[in-house]
Amino acid sequence: MSWSVHSNPKRRQRCCAIGKCCKSEPSDWTVHDAYMTLRAALSNAVREEILPRNVAANIKIPVPRKRKVKPWSVDEARTFLESARTREDPMYPAYVLVLVLGLRLGEALGLRSGCAGRTSTSIRRR
Repeated sequence: MSWSVHSNPKRRQRCCAIGKCCKSEPSDWTVHDAYMTLRAALSNAVREEILPRNVAANIKIPVPRKRKVKPWSVDEARTFLESARTREDPMYPAYVLVLVLGLRLGEALGLRSGCAGRTSTSIRRR
């Protein structure tokens, strides 16, 4: 998103601010995370004696259900890898490691250049 300043204030405003509601609402997790952040900030303010009490502590918001993750089928993964390879995506080796070996994102991103190559069948630990 560009945060450039426009001379026309209506170009700066989005959606409901200009009376054209897109009917978009934040997800349950977004609401929950915002509540937890506000509650933590107000708790710190009470602890530092800036506020007399934390009004957010009186509100209970249910924890949203976790979404079920639908893993890709073998054909979907193969299609993705073939597309990445034909586009010569520089992240192709990481995609292979994530999909074939089951590496987590942090593990794949933590690999240094040279630990695994396009033609290598092993990963070196330094």
